[in-house]
Order: sequence, then structure tokens, then C-alpha cells
Amino acid sequence: MGRGSRKYQQQAMAYTLQAVIGKAEHLAAALPAGAKLVRLPQQMGLIPISAAVRSRYGILSVPLIDEGITSVPPGLHDLVHPLVGGGAIAYVEAEFFGGDGTQAYILWDQHGEHSAPVLHPSAINEVLRRLGVKRTETTDEFDAVDLARHRHTDRWQYDARGELMPTDDVKALVSEFIEKVWNKADMAALDELTLATYTYHLGGQPARDRAAMQQFVQAVHVAFPDWRVQIQTIVAEGDSVAVQWNGRVTHQGPFQGLPPTGKAIDVAGINLYLIQDGKIAQEWEQMDSLGMLQQLGVLPAPPPQGK
Repeated sequence: MGRGSRKYQQQAMAYTLQAVIGKAEHLAAALPAGAKLVRLPQQMGLIPISAAVRSRYGILSVPLIDEGITSVPPGLHDLVHPLVGGGAIAYVEAEFFGGDGTQAYILWDQHGEHSAPVLHPSAINEVLRRLGVKRTETTDEFDAVDLARHRHTDRWQYDARGELMPTDDVKALVSEFIEKVWNKADMAALDELTLATYTYHLGGQPARDRAAMQQFVQAVHVAFPDWRVQIQTIVAEGDSVAVQWNGRVTHQGPFQGLPPTGKAIDVAGINLYLIQDGKIAQEWEQMDSLGMLQQLGVLPAPPPQGK
């Protein structure tokens, strides 16, 4: 599969892709009903065969891999019919989990003739070469067109221009980010769930890119190894999500120059997330830093109420 696929295998993550790939201008000129086009590098395009598209055309999920179908799968004829004959296109499948899995493709040439299904672990690289994709010194064909961008087929549809993720999906994305990145310090999830241009803004501090965010989260978990927060409220509108959270953590490591105190403290904050192309683009956080420092003894505690 490509460097991107090896990343998912090494992280024991699932990766599923079911799509039609070809030159973007050709796909755009004859886009099938109900389909969406995502533009890729090297003038390529991808039509994700999402759950909605599969339902519309009666296409099974990755049938070449899961069902062992040896011809064009039912329903796929109708989907690709407007595209056939105007240029080479390929139907591709990939399914991996924890290092196990494979890929498949069917290729239609510019005359509309199609190949038999081809299945092997590097099938997508092979068909991308046949479609004219060039590898680079550091990437294979799969990564050259950024196919590791999403690990689920349905995520690709939100890359289409002007497409917003449904509210429930946006909330699920942010909830997954908080659980995996903030609560578990899963840096693979940080790369997976955010754009490469992701930035994190903590009130009063310089913005952090992915690399700086990784260092910050790891430092938080060194200082508070039991760091785990709970979402109290989550609200989504359009491409924005607001989260109110709190938790109780124990200061067991150095924190901003303060040696471990062993104190259990309450933490709370509000985070705002901006979603673009199915991923988190920016994150802003305002937390109760004053209360945190007072509980750690760095600042004097507030006087009792009424005094």
C-alpha cells in the first residue's frame, strides 16, 4: 500500500478505501449522480464510494476483497457508466487492520475496456502508475496523491468543496480527539485527526503546530500521569465545535518549573475546534489556570466566600 498504509499497519489502525480514481477534469466532467469529487495532487481526482453512494447504486462494501467477486461488482457498472470511455479510470479497494489486509482494483482504459479484478498488497500503487501517477524520491504513488489522508472512505466526502460534516460526525471527531490525544497522549491520533497545518492556541501563549502540540501533551502527561478529562457539554454548528470539560488529576511530575507536589487537583476548561476537510484544523483553549495554580500552592488560595 504505500508509506501511508505502513503507518496504519504499524499503529494497528483500521484503513478502508473504496473509490473511483482518475484524472480530476475527466471525473468532474461526467460526475455520476449523487457522487462527490475530491481533487488530489498530480491533477488526479477521487470519487469516494461512501455509504450513501453504495446505498444509491446497490454496491457492497469492498466486494472484491470481502466477497471474492471476480468481475465488475453489481451496481458498480451504473456508477462508472458516465465515466467510461472518456479516459482511463480505476475502481480501487483497500482494507487493512493491524497489519493484515490487501488491496484490489479494476481498470477501465480510454476505450472503455476493463481489466479483471486484481488483488495484492500493492495493487493501488500498481494501478496509480498505470493512471500516470509519478512517485517521488521520498514517496510511492499512494502517498504521492495523499491517499493516507483519511482512514475511512466516508471521511473523503467531506473534502469535496463546500461540504460540511454532519453535526453528529463533527462531535464524534472532536470526542475522539479529546479521548485519544488529550486523555491517552496518542500522537498517532494527533496526526490522523488533524490537518498537517493544525494549530493549537492556549490563551496567552504562542500558537503551537503539530510538533509543538505533541511536546505539550507529552509534558502534561509527565506532570499528570492520570490526566483524564470528561466532556460535560459539546455543541456543534457548521464547521465549529465547542466543548466544556473537567477532570481531577494528580501532580506527580514537574510542571512549568514546579516539582511534583502529589496533590490531586480539579481542572476545567472550554475548547473551540474548527473543522476543515473532515479533520481538525485549529483548536483554541481557555482553562482555569488560576484555579489550577492556586490548588498547586503556586498562588494563594482565594479567601473564603463572604470574607
